[in-house]
Amino acid sequence: MTFYVHAGRSLACLLILMAATIHTTAQTTPFGPHLWDKPVDPAIFEKRINEQLDLAQKSVDQLLAVEGARTIENTLAPYDNAIKALDTAGYQSYAMQIVNPDAAIRDRAQAMVQKVSAVATARAPWSAFLLIFAAMMVQSCYTSISAVVKAELFPTAIRTLGVAVPYALANAAFGGTAEYAALWFKSIGFERGFYLYASALAAVSFGVALTMKETRTHSRILED
Repeated sequence: MTFYVHAGRSLACLLILMAATIHTTAQTTPFGPHLWDKPVDPAIFEKRINEQLDLAQKSVDQLLAVEGARTIENTLAPYDNAIKALDTAGYQSYAMQIVNPDAAIRDRAQAMVQKVSAVATARAPWSAFLLIFAAMMVQSCYTSISAVVKAELFPTAIRTLGVAVPYALANAAFGGTAEYAALWFKSIGFERGFYLYASALAAVSFGVALTMKETRTHSRILED
């Protein structure tokens, strides 16, 4: 009987504390933790999106202000924070533009989608385009002929196995351990070592590609 009395008192105290916390939060917080919580109106909606854009700008400013060696903490972390804030602003604006029943909020959301897009591409858009274009040009040298080259390396009887096993092993051995390798380089204070490691692996792959037989004369794509 005593146990139940104490348990009941403890539960009652817990419920009272929870109710007081909720009541205090409701009094001090102008809006809930989610964009779609009430109260929501065009002004509050725009304020929330602008807060995310401000966070993104602060992260970009922090990244650009770095002097000296670039590290994960002073470069990649602010970059990730900027991307996270921009994504949050963009996704929430787009969602509210599509699903909110209030026409005024949908119109404001459409304007904020355009604003987020403008902010995301405000810094040197042509430089960003050329860098992405150059990377895609290099990537296309592989993706455009990858399937045919792999098919030409093996006769049909073992083609699936011959392509799948080396691909899976290489991805597991190097892709699966990339995070651990990066963290190890960071732990020894040589973060740029990971970039050298990745570059060395790419150089080995390039060397192997150069020593492969020319598939125009050694193709096995038609072998049974």
